[in-house]
Amino acid sequence: MQFNSLSFLIFAPIAILASYAVPRKLRSTMILFASILFYLSFGIPAVFVVIALWLLTVISAQIISKTHSKLMLSISVTLIVCLLISFRFMNAAENTWFGQTMPFSLFVPIGLSFFSLNAIGYLCDLY
Repeated sequence: MQFNSLSFLIFAPIAILASYAVPRKLRSTMILFASILFYLSFGIPAVFVVIALWLLTVISAQIISKTHSKLMLSISVTLIVCLLISFRFMNAAENTWFGQTMPFSLFVPIGLSFFSLNAIGYLCDLY
């Protein structure tokens, strides 16, 4: 679903109205489900990438908050950066590696850079 498509023009107002229709306690859950539905329009793998990034951030945050480990912070940031680089820059290489065409194409989920940098910022602030 592209931002300039008719389906987005229908989806966005419905999601906004639905978020105001639910009680305040459930509003963030409603927005989360609307976001997941939006990501599903790009394909199931996009949702799994964002969920993997979220899980990595949540688990790392729990460990960092308990141990204040600089090593855990370093490992978490490195994994997040590797995830971002693998999706962002592998496509920029036009699916070639040492002159050979790669048999697969990596997709770049929309907003991956934003989510990754926010996760890094959150973990650094938590540390």
